[in-house]
Amino acid sequence: MSTDDFTLALVLTAAGAATGGALIAAIMQLIKAVLPAEMQTGRAVLFIVYGLAFLLVLGAILDTGAALTPATIFLGVLSWQAVAAAAVGSYEVGAKAAGAATGTTNPAGPDPQ
Repeated sequence: MSTDDFTLALVLTAAGAATGGALIAAIMQLIKAVLPAEMQTGRAVLFIVYGLAFLLVLGAILDTGAALTPATIFLGVLSWQAVAAAAVGSYEVGAKAAGAATGTTNPAGPDPQ
């Protein structure tokens, strides 16, 4: 694959959505390093993830050069949902793995022994 074949529109494929989601999850981890403690959990993180997913999909749609039609909007919404879900899923898998390493996979507190 040459660089001529690479476009941001690849995010609109199933594999691209998974890759985009993993990329957003990794970026979110970097952003969380500078967020105040009260913003590192809950809805603040989700809003940032949804915003990053929206920007990624918007860039992909603009990269295709497609006209703005109801079908394009529908594709954008589906792609946005897929990328955001993949990002949240990737993040949760990473959090579970980190918790397993420390013996706390339960977000409510330590695992019962």
